[in-house]
Amino acid sequence: MPPTPVMPRPPVFRDRTRETLEIRFRVITPVFGGGVVVNADENSRHIKAPDNVTPIREAGIRGAVRQWWRATSYDRFRSLAEMRAREAVVFGSVDGPGLIRADVDASGIGLQQLEIFNITPKGHWRAIHNRAGLAYGGFALSPAQHATTGAGTLTCLAGEATLRIRLRSLECLDEITRALKAWIAFGGIGGRTTRGFGSILPVAGGNQMDMRWFTAFNDLDSLVSPEPRPQWAPFAVLGPATEFVGHDDSHHDAVEAHNHALLRLRDFRQKPGIGRNPGQAANVPGRSRWPEADFIRATIGPAATQHSARTTNVNAVPRAAFGLPIVFHFKTPGDPQDRIAAPLGKERCLSPLRLRTFRDTYGRYFAGAVTLDHPAIGRVELRRANGANPRPAPGIVTLAQATTIQPLNLSGTAEPDVLSAFLDFFPS
Repeated sequence: MPPTPVMPRPPVFRDRTRETLEIRFRVITPVFGGGVVVNADENSRHIKAPDNVTPIREAGIRGAVRQWWRATSYDRFRSLAEMRAREAVVFGSVDGPGLIRADVDASGIGLQQLEIFNITPKGHWRAIHNRAGLAYGGFALSPAQHATTGAGTLTCLAGEATLRIRLRSLECLDEITRALKAWIAFGGIGGRTTRGFGSILPVAGGNQMDMRWFTAFNDLDSLVSPEPRPQWAPFAVLGPATEFVGHDDSHHDAVEAHNHALLRLRDFRQKPGIGRNPGQAANVPGRSRWPEADFIRATIGPAATQHSARTTNVNAVPRAAFGLPIVFHFKTPGDPQDRIAAPLGKERCLSPLRLRTFRDTYGRYFAGAVTLDHPAIGRVELRRANGANPRPAPGIVTLAQATTIQPLNLSGTAEPDVLSAFLDFFPS
């Protein structure tokens, strides 16, 4: 028999630590999913259970910090290739370990499930009234029509955890510090962190490092680079085009503030009188004031008789600014089959909008929203659910077109930038 080949040993992280960044934190808003197991049953995949053994995983935090490293370090490089080379040095690659190592102590964390859907006497799943915003943001947890199990739930993580980032070299201290601050300020634990799930709050006390982190997060401006996003960076950055707004109303707990932030997004996109026309009854919504549905009816067709007159003549998909894909579902007989708006040649495009929950020094919680500096989604394509018959479509609108789209005129002045229009609406 031929000799068994000797497999190369994996790279070893030799503990030549120069400094350890230690952050104690709490997860203050519900976590969406967070587990590593995908249910094999298609009708049960919406459950998205967390990992009960490791509810906070080092790999997840490491990946998130890596993303925020890109968003805060882009101004140090002249090309994407140069940035990737540095990223491999800091975070490691197939060629060897990087300069950092992450460890999480989550032994003090307890899990509690939070229901956001209940079932009506007629057998329909509906959002729980005082959690309607959370249900809107966690829509993927709602069971499908033929699901074999009930609705999925969010998870609340009670207690404190400790993150330790060990550095093998002090030369990466500044860039890792900025990335960690951005992750705490705008990122989180689990899925759908762009919509505020799994938000982090650093805990002051214990030692000088903890207090240093706690006070640093009060100055969000320190994370924003004065350098604009370069053309070679196809990702969102914390650059001069970053905008942040907060809502003036305070809340007693973070979950309530998070729910409020998601309600503002839902209202802007869908609420009668704002994102759509009032319906003939409370449970029968009117037509959308956004142009996408009429655009699909007019260019792909057919259109139901009652929808033949358009509410707007704009042929574009402006809500692509909130991230892609978007599923357009038509319920009226005679309307087109469902269409999916997706980025050209791709499946997903991350939203540059971040919804956040913040706490002030008096212990009050506030809803916030921030838009990162992100390349505009100028072109999208409309596909069938199976990906067939893709058709290109504009993803942005002109000022003249914006004057005819009511949600982009809520401030009294037309705003063609959808995200800027939302930030104007958010505090109202």
